[in-house]
Amino acid sequence: MRKLIFPQSLFGRLFISMIGVSFCMIIACGMIMFHRTREILEDEANERLITSARILAAELGTDNENLSEISDDIFGNVFGKGKGLGWIRNAYLADLRHGKPELLTILTFQASDSSFLIPPIPEDVEDMLDESLTTLESGSPVFPDPDLLGVNRQFKILLFPVLDSDKNLNAVIGLEADLLYLGLSRRFTSSVWEIVLAAITVSLITSAIMARNFFRKFEFLLVQLAKVAKREEIEYKSLNIRELDQLQTGLIESGKAIKEFYETKMSELSFTGAALAHEIRNPLASVEMHFALLKRKFPTDITASESAVEVQNGLNSLKRLISIFLDYSRLVTPCKSSFLLSELVQEISEEYLKRTAVPFEYQCRMPDNFHIYADRELFRRIISNLLDNSIKFRETGLSVLFEAESTESRTTITVSDNGPGVSDEMIEKLFTPFASDDKSGYGIGLALVRKFIESHLGKISYHKSAQSTGANFVIEIPNMNSIL
Repeated sequence: MRKLIFPQSLFGRLFISMIGVSFCMIIACGMIMFHRTREILEDEANERLITSARILAAELGTDNENLSEISDDIFGNVFGKGKGLGWIRNAYLADLRHGKPELLTILTFQASDSSFLIPPIPEDVEDMLDESLTTLESGSPVFPDPDLLGVNRQFKILLFPVLDSDKNLNAVIGLEADLLYLGLSRRFTSSVWEIVLAAITVSLITSAIMARNFFRKFEFLLVQLAKVAKREEIEYKSLNIRELDQLQTGLIESGKAIKEFYETKMSELSFTGAALAHEIRNPLASVEMHFALLKRKFPTDITASESAVEVQNGLNSLKRLISIFLDYSRLVTPCKSSFLLSELVQEISEEYLKRTAVPFEYQCRMPDNFHIYADRELFRRIISNLLDNSIKFRETGLSVLFEAESTESRTTITVSDNGPGVSDEMIEKLFTPFASDDKSGYGIGLALVRKFIESHLGKISYHKSAQSTGANFVIEIPNMNSIL
């Protein structure tokens, strides 16, 4: 569930983060707009109601003794027959000259949807006047809270004082306006939703573009990092973001340092190996020459001696070890070309079947026209060393399987057999020089294989097979397209 909410890719996380921030800002701005516009709507409604009440108050006059007789006509003339100025639902006049409020006029106007706003009863008017009497006596209008009346309808109430010439409260004009009838709330809500939907659309597009832009920059840095791992030259390209440009500069400097360090160490290893081999070969050649002279001088005694045989075997072993060590310490620069892998595997396997006493079966599971871009001679030695290992550890019933597949960037080659496999203790140091389960070997073969593959900017690893206990080596090298 967490992976669905938080994608693993950088693009996904940037996109989700930007969308989240955008949505929060849109919601916050929408709420602020909603409340602010409602305030403006309230102020406008208040002003309209007060203007209507002032017109009525002016028509009624300040010292008119016949309010009960003229109020119906005045209200009818001001509002028009059944119109209520387009949005007023109830209008009434309460006479306060005799102490207790007396409702003189009550007009109710029907809305376009044929609904009515129930007119107030005298008890409701008395309650509102009791709550607002002090303010009304000062000559100020009052807007009672309709929620206190328990009416489930959105409307506004205005109580407007009518004062006589002595500033005494004579009557109160009551107006009730249906805000829903105005349609302002609906229109405003519709407008807000349109703005929110437009903002969401813009934020989605903007977030996708920005996230994609950042992702491409980081993707470029990943490509640069892959080149560092391959010890390739990196060209600087400005990303127009200071921190990312600094990171790229650091990658370039690190790549140069790694390449220089690698080349220095390989040169030192090559020089040390050559010098060491030279120092050993000279005295060894002298020993071998004098031993050959002794065999000529005493052919019968020395040839039959077990000690002489051991000396000769030791000399041969030393010569072979020096040759292998020189091979390992030598700098390797692949001469790459495109060649058919199945053809090379078949060629090597048939040669081994002819010159070894160990019969074995081999299979190639790869497309017939499967080409790889590599040094053919180095890969001959790689496959030969792996095949040597398989033959060495199983003398009968050996079966070797060669598989290969390719993606846009990498070629993967798998060599597996049905032998005893590699012990758990040996797996960690499998490709280290002089590490081997075979006591008669030197443990250089797999180290050479790793060196040859790394010279192709690839890697080799050992995987335990779930189907068998045999060895399972996986080689990965960049294909021609990724290198070019």
